[in-house]
Amino acid sequence: MTAPRPSREQLRFLPLALSTAELHALVVGGGREALLKSTMLCRYGARVTVCSAEPSAALREQPGITLLLRPFDEDMLAGVTLVYACGEDREQNRAIGALARARGLLVNVVDDPTHCDFVTPALFQQGEMSVAVSSNGQRVARSIAWRDAIRELFDPARAAAEAPRATTGKVWLVGFGPGDPELLTRKAHRVLLRADVLFYDDLIDPAALALYPGRKHYVGKRGGHHDSTSQGTINALLLAAAARGEQVARVKAGDPSIFSRGGEELAYLRAHGIAVEVIPGVSAAHAAAASAGLSLTMRGVARRVELRTGHCCAETSDGAARPTVVYYMAAARLAQISAELLAEGWPPQTPVALIEQATRAGQRCQRSTIEALPRAKAASPLTVIVGEIVASAAPAAFAAEAEAPVVQLAQLAPPHPHPHPHPHPHPHPHPHATAPLARTSDEARL
Repeated sequence: MTAPRPSREQLRFLPLALSTAELHALVVGGGREALLKSTMLCRYGARVTVCSAEPSAALREQPGITLLLRPFDEDMLAGVTLVYACGEDREQNRAIGALARARGLLVNVVDDPTHCDFVTPALFQQGEMSVAVSSNGQRVARSIAWRDAIRELFDPARAAAEAPRATTGKVWLVGFGPGDPELLTRKAHRVLLRADVLFYDDLIDPAALALYPGRKHYVGKRGGHHDSTSQGTINALLLAAAARGEQVARVKAGDPSIFSRGGEELAYLRAHGIAVEVIPGVSAAHAAAASAGLSLTMRGVARRVELRTGHCCAETSDGAARPTVVYYMAAARLAQISAELLAEGWPPQTPVALIEQATRAGQRCQRSTIEALPRAKAASPLTVIVGEIVASAAPAAFAAEAEAPVVQLAQLAPPHPHPHPHPHPHPHPHPHATAPLARTSDEARL
């Protein structure tokens, strides 16, 4: 089934690239909107006249424009190609638009698309290339999100410089994957763009970090090498940078939660009152199997995967260090999972984490034990994590639902035209749902 054809109203505005060689634009207004429009027009080489009896100080200093210090009158339309009516009075803007349209001129009445002949898209310009994103004046926030996502891909330094700066320090434990930069997640890429300093491991190619503008600090470890950085030194460096108010990326090969001492760094920073967030990465186990054309699980062949390190690890008092066990698709089998673990000799009070809707807007985390697992109530999709490592998690993680994800590239896809493909509809609002926004003719204001 094909997606429904958009209505004529949804596609009312045709995106075109207009030559400015003979373009004379009249901007009526003296505030922020007039400044934005005149700046954009000047950047593209148009001849720009601005009229206002009381222009802002910024507009008075705007280079490249002709500023008329008087109210609009109809004679100003002579020789003009297009008009922006962006004063404070909506009815006056509409009246100016009607006069201009009667002369056959193109008109934009700001924040009033029903009275517009054209809308201004969200623009990104680099060299001779320009990208214009338009939602036909309907969804300004989405147009800006698309524009900013494209800008991050092609001009990361500028995107990072223009991003809002946090006022307090924070550390991100970022999984960089096994080596191929294309396996980096979008969230990791965004955080790295905005980090003030990047502390990176031995297995990460410094050339792969050249895209990111923050300071680079090597903190690698290699067995038998005298120049390896101790864990105590790394902890101190992370703490010092965050205490200065910097946004800190601790860049780790693979995934931060697997054989990377990420748990030690989490505990240390939390104990010192530093905000920490973990960004998962593609683990070497998954990447190596994929590169070799292997599947780590297969019905009738391999039911589970065990991850081990070749380095020695501390053992429990009974001589056998218990692993962390993760169950996928576990919601319907909690009683069987409990019985299975007890039959394997696990202590009944071993802590268990139940994570519903992991990483989604409706994420919910619960604590339990192996013994109490059959009485737990959890919905699908459910991931169950078993082992003493669960006791080290921050209590706040189990207190409330996770925050909704930041709007990023995942939200750029149009709504799915078909009904929900699963037999049980999602019990929480879809993380990519977008509320209707007020109509506006200006998508380039940010």
